[in-house]
Amino acid sequence: MNMDMKKIMFLLLVVFMASSNCLDLCAQKKDVTGCVVDMDGKPVKGARIGVVNTKIIEKTDKKGEFSLKNVLPTDSVVIYLKGNRGARFLLGDVTQLLLKVKSDALVIDNGKGSTNSVSVETLVFKRYGSGSVITAQMIERNGYLTIKEAIKACIPGVNFEYTNGEDKIVIRGSKSLNLSTDPLVILDGAETTFSAADQGCHVNDVQMIEVIKDGLGYGAKGANGVIVIKTKK
Repeated sequence: MNMDMKKIMFLLLVVFMASSNCLDLCAQKKDVTGCVVDMDGKPVKGARIGVVNTKIIEKTDKKGEFSLKNVLPTDSVVIYLKGNRGARFLLGDVTQLLLKVKSDALVIDNGKGSTNSVSVETLVFKRYGSGSVITAQMIERNGYLTIKEAIKACIPGVNFEYTNGEDKIVIRGSKSLNLSTDPLVILDGAETTFSAADQGCHVNDVQMIEVIKDGLGYGAKGANGVIVIKTKK
């Protein structure tokens, strides 16, 4: 067998393996129906149910019912409740779900005679005026590896650029007339750069990150927005 034929055979093998994996994933996809109720068993209307890392998001109807189409057993599902609270859980090998919302927990009945519960917590970010806050609990729960990763995942309207060997951050919605777009970064009360904070502070040591878009309380330095990072004491 000459070299060209070997290359062709190798490419055919790669295509076959990729096709097989695709078919396996397609075979695992399924539709899941469910119902969300409160502690008294009454339907919860208007709760949003989303699948992580997909565009799938549905809202419960007046009966508390919802349907998720073409999902995988390995998908993570998030239920968004009032007050920016919610819970996240692994879908697993189910086609029906009964979700019972308690004050601090979500009880999941998989329709197969077993139940488990997950905590109901504040999701993604909390808003204070024009600012957004990322807490230590959110960092731990989502497994963020850096401050940059946490901000990218949690705060809308923030862009990152890599310039001259440093990460530059731009906060949309800031009210700057300056040529510079760098926000004011404060780490434990001291002014620094975002790159220095991200590289010098381990994300697991962070107690809170607050991103303030208008920065009015910080004078001219806050015109491009403010990032306040507080570490655990």
